[in-house]
Amino acid sequence: MLPTGAMACLLAWGMELSAQHVVTFDFYFLPLFALALGLSALLVWVKPAVLSWIERIGFLVLSGYLLSTLQAQLHSFLPVYGHFNEFTYWFFVAFLIAFVGWKPRYALYLCAGLYTIMLLLLAVNLHLLLKLEGHRFWLTINYVAQFYFACLIYIAVHYALAQLRPQLSAMQRLALTDPLTGIANRRRGEELLSQEIARASRHDHPLSVILFDLDYFKRVNDVNGHAVGDALLRTVTRIVGEQLRVTDHLARWGGEEFLVIAPELGDMRAVQVAERMRSHIARLRIPGGQGTHPTASFGVAFHRTDDTPHSLVQRADEALYAAKDGGRNRVEQETPQTAAHPILETPSTEIA
Repeated sequence: MLPTGAMACLLAWGMELSAQHVVTFDFYFLPLFALALGLSALLVWVKPAVLSWIERIGFLVLSGYLLSTLQAQLHSFLPVYGHFNEFTYWFFVAFLIAFVGWKPRYALYLCAGLYTIMLLLLAVNLHLLLKLEGHRFWLTINYVAQFYFACLIYIAVHYALAQLRPQLSAMQRLALTDPLTGIANRRRGEELLSQEIARASRHDHPLSVILFDLDYFKRVNDVNGHAVGDALLRTVTRIVGEQLRVTDHLARWGGEEFLVIAPELGDMRAVQVAERMRSHIARLRIPGGQGTHPTASFGVAFHRTDDTPHSLVQRADEALYAAKDGGRNRVEQETPQTAAHPILETPSTEIA
């Protein structure tokens, strides 16, 4: 937004010069404001934390400029020409900046204050408009009324949208998040996998997926109840998430089935990561679970040329079934490399 604003100021300044219709104040203000916006954009690029302050200062400076220009228009331009010039469009930018830089309620207060000053300026200069006669009077009043009503409606719509934004964000999170574990659901997992496959194909970078399933999970629910089963799923999610990098993705793929998407991870490292996850899950113990020791089976697959999300996950699924057939609690990678990794004895950790 800042570079665009700088270019808009320079464009307006250049067009005024070309038309040989230069307002003295604009001649100095517009290039200085463009320079300030350009430097602000550079500062934000170097130090993003200052963006909120720049937005607020920009709103105040722009509002001051617009109000002074509005006064000049109401006093001199409007009674002669019967309409405002193009500067009026920038009031809508000021309202937009307010709702970007402040919380909805404070933005509404600021916009209401700005609008009140606009009304006061109109009241101060109304006697000039009342001197107009006939058709010209009604055209001018119509133009002024439409401008002021448009500003009022714009503020109201922005406030309504700002009030709805948190609800829309919450609805989006609900649509893409598994409610039990808090991680991505299958829909979101499929989206992330498609994105990572496209990136891996475009840059010819490695990509691995790890599909794992909790062994005998139905037995855990039947013996210990669904509350214990839910606690196990949440704990497994936390344990696995702690083993992942920031760039990795974890999604709940089915009831007790999970998918790990690991970009920039080659075959050997992916197998090592899967083995580390398996080992951590095997340490878990269910409190009051009648000696139940949760384990998981893992299938690892690697991105190939012309892979689709379906083909990549299908190979991981085949490797997962090979791990199940091989005795469970083990890691298998996609064929033709099907050697399982040995089960390591590890100390136990109870589920929190």
